[in-house]
Amino acid sequence: MKTPKKNRKVTTMSPNADEVTRQTEGSPHEAIALRAYRLWESRGCPIGSPQEDWFRAEREIIGQEGRPAKALARAASMSMNS
Repeated sequence: MKTPKKNRKVTTMSPNADEVTRQTEGSPHEAIALRAYRLWESRGCPIGSPQEDWFRAEREIIGQEGRPAKALARAASMSMNS
């Protein structure tokens, strides 16, 4: 019977979490995620249907305005006030 090897070094291809955060900071996706979270909170944190909040957040941030930079600034101010 073979004994398992100890101290195997495991390498992963996934990026460092801090690096991912740095790369996505200020992105439309981040703004949408934050706004969707705030909408979910305002609805009382119900279980199920996260798409409802996500799609509403998308419409508020980039769908209706069509100008991502202006929409992101507005989303940031909305998140601070929520």
